[in-house]
Amino acid sequence: MNGYGICTWPNRDRYEGDWENRRRHGYGTMEFSDGRKYVGYWCNNTMNEHGTYTWPNHDRYDGHWKNNRRDGYGIIDFADGRKYMGNWFNDTMNGQGSCMWPNGDRYDGYWKDDRKNGQGTYYFSDGRTSNGIWIDDIIQEPEVITTPSSNHEKEHTTEAIPQDQSTFLLANGTEQYYKRTSDNENFDEAPRRSMWSRLKKFVEKVILS
Repeated sequence: MNGYGICTWPNRDRYEGDWENRRRHGYGTMEFSDGRKYVGYWCNNTMNEHGTYTWPNHDRYDGHWKNNRRDGYGIIDFADGRKYMGNWFNDTMNGQGSCMWPNGDRYDGYWKDDRKNGQGTYYFSDGRTSNGIWIDDIIQEPEVITTPSSNHEKEHTTEAIPQDQSTFLLANGTEQYYKRTSDNENFDEAPRRSMWSRLKKFVEKVILS
């Protein structure tokens, strides 16, 4: 089987497109009986290079493929309103990318195995931004947060919070920050720097692994 053709399977899967040596090769459309659909390029019977894939729940991916897996740059629109634009590896979000949520929140930074991992900035819909190192979707200390009402950066630690100071919510649910003595002064030297150095080295190993 070579050239253009149509093939249907007993389970009602259907392929229409290019063939080479009885294998899907070139450009074609595959409609699966469970409602999934792929439109794009094939190589030796596998989805390769650029293609668009849709799921029955209306998730939609448009981007690069390698051996039936999302690999390279791609964009996925989730049925719940989320959208990710960035790099993929082995069918998961890996490398640098941006994710946007229906409420207006956005994350720009690094990913590993579909989770925020590495350096990244989270932009809240109310104007706050949270910048730091992430491990498995959780931001680590120290964390720098800016607010729409001030250009000052506040660096979070695990120290107790004075009740008469402004607080900022961390990703782990606690409200912690590093105190500034005045508007014109820098932050005090952050505690636990040795721990932060170890954490940074660990995160770098995670990203590179």
